[in-house]
Amino acid sequence: MFASTYPLLFIAVVVRGGQNEKCDVYPKDPVISMGDDIQVMFKAPDNSLCSNVPSYDPEKLFWKLNDEKIDESQYTMVNSTIPSVVIQNFTLRSGMVTCHITVGRKIFVLGGTNIKVLFPPVKPTNLSCVTVLFKSFTCYWDSGEDTLWDTIYTVSSKVGGSIQTCMSKSSPCSFKEKDILHSAEIWVTARSSQGAVDSDVLTIKNIYSTVKIGPPQTVAAEPLFNSVELKVTWEKPEDSYSYPVLYEVRYSYQQGGSSHKRVRESTRPELYISVEGECTQYTISVRGALRDDWTPVWSDWSPDVRVISPLDVHSRRLLLWRKIHWPDESGNRTVQLMWKGVPASCEAIEGYRVTLRAENNHTQDMLFNPADTKASITVDEEAYTVRIVAYRQEKVFFEDTTTIPAGREVSGFLPVEAARVFSHDGQIHISWKEPSQSPRAYMVDWSAGDDYSWQETQNTSIAFSGQPLKLYNITVTPLYGRSPGQEATLLAYSQEGGVNPAVPAFLHGPGHRAARRSPSAL
Repeated sequence: MFASTYPLLFIAVVVRGGQNEKCDVYPKDPVISMGDDIQVMFKAPDNSLCSNVPSYDPEKLFWKLNDEKIDESQYTMVNSTIPSVVIQNFTLRSGMVTCHITVGRKIFVLGGTNIKVLFPPVKPTNLSCVTVLFKSFTCYWDSGEDTLWDTIYTVSSKVGGSIQTCMSKSSPCSFKEKDILHSAEIWVTARSSQGAVDSDVLTIKNIYSTVKIGPPQTVAAEPLFNSVELKVTWEKPEDSYSYPVLYEVRYSYQQGGSSHKRVRESTRPELYISVEGECTQYTISVRGALRDDWTPVWSDWSPDVRVISPLDVHSRRLLLWRKIHWPDESGNRTVQLMWKGVPASCEAIEGYRVTLRAENNHTQDMLFNPADTKASITVDEEAYTVRIVAYRQEKVFFEDTTTIPAGREVSGFLPVEAARVFSHDGQIHISWKEPSQSPRAYMVDWSAGDDYSWQETQNTSIAFSGQPLKLYNITVTPLYGRSPGQEATLLAYSQEGGVNPAVPAFLHGPGHRAARRSPSAL
């Protein structure tokens, strides 16, 4: 059926005697050769609906090609009764020819036909051939524009005085590998009812220049711990035998919200990749080609392997802190240990070891998984040193130490001065003045119930986002070497709407603070 934006003519006419015959455009959907002339006719039998329309006049019909009106100079009449149009030198790929009538002020489509054109074959280009040892010799080419259904491609291989051929309706076409053993001349012939055309001749001087080997086997990648490199290894393809092989290693990773891709070459079955970011997933694959002075014919890529890049131990610190709660009636204290170490996604360490050492040198070791970042312990009134290390195969890579003062001990180092807190736009802002003893840094921790957060800073102010309706207990502690100074504690809400009646009113307003003595100062 033809497509048109015009409605079909539908006029009911009562004809006495016999059935109404169909009026339509002929020939129906013809196929012609490029450049041929074609005549399209509209037939309206005497007892058809069209011929019984009072305004029907064969000489007043008009024609369109692809919705564009055809010049009337091309209109003709066959036997003075059949209107037609003659289109000369038809070179379009296809064309819809429609016949129209005007009834009153409306235009109706009486019928149409779709003309398809057979073009001569297009010269094949970009001919190349690939040898898979002991399996096949396959040639590929670009066919160019579609020449419709009847084009057949014949690949000819001339070795000495002998010619071998294979035939196909499209690229590629394969010979048995044993048919091509030496230098050869290859060409492709495209043939159809409209003619034939040959490609340029491809001369193969060395059959091994076409060999496509299999992909490298057993590709593996591993991070080199305490380094900034990945080591990639693989096995040489079995079908490359003793022939030297050139390899390409393709790897990709995500960094800073962007995707990065790289390709490196290697003449050995291993490669070291300098990583761009620690603890980042790399996707790696390898391919190979026989190595000589010809253009490489690359194998398929090996299956992807994925690996996490190693940790940069030279730029990483392990930070340990503790939150000491008030002693109970027996003098025992709950201590919340917190640390910031290696992201668990790095898969770089086996775990953490925390050592609790009392003043009498009695020690207690506790082991934690790489994903752990906190622990709760109970100690008596004695003073303790806490040491944490990150380890891998018994080798220590990071460590940090803090102290838990005795229950009644007061630190000899001064607290910060003029600590203040206020809330604005859902954030809690803390500021203070540096004490006279010039600490190396400050530790700020905050909690709402059992939810602890903390940050070490060298500034004298910090801000964090708080949850509404929660009262935050905030502690600022100066750090002198490995020894903490006295703490300053403040209370605050992130929003004024979170006023707790149990908290004195003077703590609610911006710019106010409540400082109290820490447990270690008792």
